Amino acid sequence: MSEDDARNVFMPFYQAGRANQPRGGGVGLGLAICRELVTLMGGEIVLTSRIGKGSVFTVTLPDRPASGGIRTRHPSGSRTSRQTFSGRVLFAEDNEISRNLGVMLLEKLGLEVVAAVDGRDALDKLARGSFDLAILDCWMPHLDGIEVTTRIRKSEIGGDRALPILALTANAEIFNVRACLEAGMNACLFKPLVVEKLLESLALHLPKSDLGSQPSG
Repeated sequence: MSEDDARNVFMPFYQAGRANQPRGGGVGLGLAICRELVTLMGGEIVLTSRIGKGSVFTVTLPDRPASGGIRTRHPSGSRTSRQTFSGRVLFAEDNEISRNLGVMLLEKLGLEVVAAVDGRDALDKLARGSFDLAILDCWMPHLDGIEVTTRIRKSEIGGDRALPILALTANAEIFNVRACLEAGMNACLFKPLVVEKLLESLALHLPKSDLGSQPSG
């Protein structure tokens, strides 16, 4: 495949060589989902491709951790650790596949997760329960993540606690990130979720525990 296709093929809804595909084909989520699943298991998927020769996808997976958490490498590269967090998180995403993957990843990190299918559902669940953090998709039916955040921040005026809110978006344009921050979101996560970026954001707002470290092999 072309260099452009190889660079973008893991992005959601991207279809390599779309002009040559028959109608009724896929929607471009297969490889994005594969990458998320491999990431959930602490692994890596790499594409090697040459036009006219073919493409090879190589998946590398670490040994399965003995108990929960996501295995990450220390900066020194000599040891790995399994990180977990504690807390109750609302995860709002209207796409069922992305929602299920997000919930799976957060639960693997030790969190109690409540899923919401759209903005209205998110507000309803927030009103009926106590949460330590919310992750909101920016583009949801009925109410998007930005509008949900605006309403949350208005309801917090005069209170002594502001709920940490992370935006989840496939649009990394500067104006979109700015809109999220101006609405009161604390940070932006981009689709598909990158484990390292998620861990960094969670560590700023939730108690973290380390299930132990061991030499990498």
